[in-house]
Amino acid sequence: LDASFEREKQLDYHLKAKTRVLDDLINQHANDSGKVCQQFRETERRAELNRTYAVKFETELRLLEAEHRNSERSYTEQRQACVGMERTIEELRSKLLAAEVAHENTKEKLFRIN
Repeated sequence: LDASFEREKQLDYHLKAKTRVLDDLINQHANDSGKVCQQFRETERRAELNRTYAVKFETELRLLEAEHRNSERSYTEQRQACVGMERTIEELRSKLLAAEVAHENTKEKLFRIN
C-alpha cells in the first residue's frame, strides 16, 4: 500500500510538473501570439500611413504638373506677347525714320524756298 501511495505521489508530482510546463508553454504561446498580433497591427498601421502618404504625394505631384503646364502656357503667351511688342517697336522705328526723313525733306524744301 505504501509503494502504491508512493507511486501515486510520484505520478501526481510528474503530472503537476508537466502541467506547469504545459501552462508555461501556453503562456509563452499566448505572449508570442500577442506580440505577433501587435506587430501585425503596427505593420497594418504603417501600411495605411504609407498609403495615405502615397495619395498625398500623388496629389502634390499632379498639382505640380498642372502648375508646370500653366507656367509653360504662361511662358508661351508671354513670349508671343514679347514677339508682338518687338514687331510693334520695329514698325514704330520704321515710322519714326520715315517721319525724320519727311521732316528733313520738308526742311530742305523750306530752305530752298527761302
